[in-house]
Amino acid sequence: MAYNQYKTAREISVSLPSRARTRNTVLRWRQLDNSGNNYDEWAIDRIRITDSIVADVTDEIVNLLEETFDAAIATPTRYWQYIVSGRVMIPPCGGISVPGRSQSAAFFAGTGMRYIQSVPLDLTSAGTLSFRFRIGGGSGCDSGEVGDGVVVEYAPKGTTVYTVIKKLIPSADTRVLPVSVVLPDAAKTSQTIVRWRQLKNSGRNYDVWMLDDISLTSSSSVVQKNVQKNIERALILTEDFDSAPNFPGGDWASISGGAIAVPSCGGIDVAGYSLQAAFFNSVGSRFITTQPLDLQNAREVSFRILIGGLSGCENAEFGEDVVLEYQVKDSKSFFQLLRLNYDGMEVAR
Repeated sequence: MAYNQYKTAREISVSLPSRARTRNTVLRWRQLDNSGNNYDEWAIDRIRITDSIVADVTDEIVNLLEETFDAAIATPTRYWQYIVSGRVMIPPCGGISVPGRSQSAAFFAGTGMRYIQSVPLDLTSAGTLSFRFRIGGGSGCDSGEVGDGVVVEYAPKGTTVYTVIKKLIPSADTRVLPVSVVLPDAAKTSQTIVRWRQLKNSGRNYDVWMLDDISLTSSSSVVQKNVQKNIERALILTEDFDSAPNFPGGDWASISGGAIAVPSCGGIDVAGYSLQAAFFNSVGSRFITTQPLDLQNAREVSFRILIGGLSGCENAEFGEDVVLEYQVKDSKSFFQLLRLNYDGMEVAR
């Protein structure tokens, strides 16, 4: 028997359990089995992760980038494309965060070029970039010389040319510097890369520097325009697959057995939107996986799904179900959140 429940696109919504609401949660949509190429096809689109929040009209601040380096990172991540000649650790001369917080930081002491570079970020509403920084720092951290400074720079959408917005110069004073920079208008594009880069160094464990507590917030004028009076529906993730993401990149880590394309049986998004979806019809494992997402405040996941179809897509059979799973930090296992089967929908409790 073939699926009846999902031969036409359906909107699915499920609440996230508390154990899935972590700072580093991975979501995965996966088909349990299939009969090979162009059999048991399925597609997903219009993915939303939402959160009900109470908006404070006067104090609402939107964080476009927030990084405290509490745990090691393996690039690329949600925010970072590269970290070169550095790693996340507690510096030998001590951390630079405020007391009471984790003292891990991005610490740069390797050979060759040293920098940390963001993924392309939507900074159209950006206001102030702030972070904590130190060059040198006493025992175990060699201080930089003249010319060993670190620059903060950006490359706006459509260019690989970087513009310096802040230069941090070594000095005899190696205390922690809290730094704030107002982003220029030229940096406010939909795909701006931000980079911290040391101009030169004398080799491993010389002229070391460290970075922590990075925060990039929207401008106050944009905040006031966007804040709602009472309760608003905040989107933590929104994906319509209007264009194919680079895997890995942005919110997505990997796709297998499928591609971003118009399904053989037609698009599944609501009228007026792109027909493209994540469409799975190839032999082997079929899944799509997010990067680790900050879902601490998340409440609900919704998406549109088609399994089989009325014309052009071969229908799935029993056992060829699609599941939504999650994985939390430090766990090697995925836990099932939702299973879409012939009889309907099973929600894990």
